Amino acid sequence: MTQPARDLNPARSARELYGVELHRQRELAGLSLDRLSDIVNYSKTHVHGVETGERLPLPPISE
Repeated sequence: MTQPARDLNPARSARELYGVELHRQRELAGLSLDRLSDIVNYSKTHVHGVETGERLPLPPISE
């Protein structure tokens, strides 16, 4: 099982909570970063950035 690049603390910010939850849901669904990025039509780098709390989630990721 892969882990986000840095230790996230969901209590620290909503962005980090979102990233932890996105990562958890992606893994539960059995999706790779590549596959999720294809589904939401955003780069793998962007999706990874959301999971690590470094980027803001865009609407297709939330849907």
